[in-house]
Amino acid sequence: MSYLLLNKELKEAHDLEGKYSGQLIITGSSECLWNDYLKAIELTAKEDLMCINLSTICFHFRDIEHIITLHHNKMKNFYAAAMIQRTDRETHPRKKKKILTHSISANSRVDLVWDIGNPGGTSGLFATQIALRLGYEKIILCGIPIDNSRRFYDSPNHHFKYEGISQQEPWQIANRKFDNRVRSMSGKTAELLGKPDKQWLNSL
Repeated sequence: MSYLLLNKELKEAHDLEGKYSGQLIITGSSECLWNDYLKAIELTAKEDLMCINLSTICFHFRDIEHIITLHHNKMKNFYAAAMIQRTDRETHPRKKKKILTHSISANSRVDLVWDIGNPGGTSGLFATQIALRLGYEKIILCGIPIDNSRRFYDSPNHHFKYEGISQQEPWQIANRKFDNRVRSMSGKTAELLGKPDKQWLNSL
């Protein structure tokens, strides 16, 4: 088992590895998020959604299956952001789903703690590795360009810089094990992994 289940009420989560399938969109917080997402959903069909960190605040209008972060102490904030306006959907005919929360350390809001550790490459690579272990066959990254872009909530004059070791090298190493299951809509990750298209999506 590659994770520790903290929320004992989630009996169905005792063995999640390999239990998911199909298409998944993973959302990061770069300023290109919406442009990437709107293009991605033109390609996908019945895709699940995995949100990283504060990107949760953008998707109160649809189901979110997973919330991921390396910053477990902030998970309660990211979960709360996902709930904004979500209560307005109580009359929606679809049953409101439980959002599974994933991190690398324990927290009262974290459901599953994974033994992956911090792989580098920001939370986007952590999320991608979890998505692969869950079993998704086709994974599309949105708002995860890894190119020092501003985040969607930064001011226009903010210049975001990654500190320390390059965040792109871990992606290059990890890509050897992706088996062509992961692609990105923009930036350096798109250059490395390729961009998704319908032919790729349909080659399950």
